[in-house]
Amino acid sequence: MAKEQDIPQAALIITVADLCVALLAGAVIFPVVFSYGLSPTIGAELAFTTLPIAFSRMPLGQVFAVAFFTVLFFAAITSAVSMLEVCVAAVDEVVGWTRKKTTAILTGLLLLVTLVSALSYSAMQLTVTGIPVLDVMDDTVGTLGLHITAVLVAVAFTSFLSPDVFYRELGATTHLNQIVFFPCKYVIPVALLLTVGVELATGIQVPGTSCIPGTRYIGSVLQAEGVALFAFLILVVCVIAGMVRK
Repeated sequence: MAKEQDIPQAALIITVADLCVALLAGAVIFPVVFSYGLSPTIGAELAFTTLPIAFSRMPLGQVFAVAFFTVLFFAAITSAVSMLEVCVAAVDEVVGWTRKKTTAILTGLLLLVTLVSALSYSAMQLTVTGIPVLDVMDDTVGTLGLHITAVLVAVAFTSFLSPDVFYRELGATTHLNQIVFFPCKYVIPVALLLTVGVELATGIQVPGTSCIPGTRYIGSVLQAEGVALFAFLILVVCVIAGMVRK
């Protein structure tokens, strides 16, 4: 990202574009699922179980299947690269390794960790309490973990850095900086923490809370355990990074 990039403007464009694509995907995918009497489950099961069955029953299904999974592959690989870049930059600064070495080590570690979830929809059928590992990771680290990470980022950049640094990094106009700073410091962290708290406290495994039949829930206890594991891994990484830096 260029130094002169207007981050609020870019964030707004990305958010609107992502929302529009998600709505368009839902408008295309769910009619296909309902037309063939399949269960519209959410998440990985929809992509890797329900949709392949739908493609096998529809005319030119193989063509649509190849197109869909090709797009899904590139969406996954580009997202992985963007998220890995954050880790690479942080480790480079703390440890002082070369970029190639950092990238190779982190990629190898991620391949080992994600291999378990990748095999959950294979013939091995790796599960936790009967739910595929990929679904468990998606509902814990992939959902609540992202909320917690966003809270940490918002707090770190608004409470532990001077406002001048925040404004300079945004690369936006002064008036827009002041508008963005307040919700980043107060509104967003509170809203995200409330979201996490409500989701854990109410127990989203209650089937009546969902309008989509066939949806499975991992339950609040397992979600809390996943979040605790996520926090523990962050703590371990911070301790190791501190030891290496010394």
